[in-house]
Amino acid sequence: MLAELRPELTDGVARASVHAAIAAVQSVATYDSGLPRDDVVVVLTRSAFACLGVEKP
Repeated sequence: MLAELRPELTDGVARASVHAAIAAVQSVATYDSGLPRDDVVVVLTRSAFACLGVEKP
């Protein structure tokens, strides 16, 4: 799907970007930031889209 949104990326760069987005989310998914769950979801969603270089639909 990323390749459809970012056709300029090579396959390797697209795959690495997806892994970076997954790692960014997983690395803090269980971290107790003190934020309400809904706020954590917003922060992690923004982070994932930023890693992928795409706008949230």
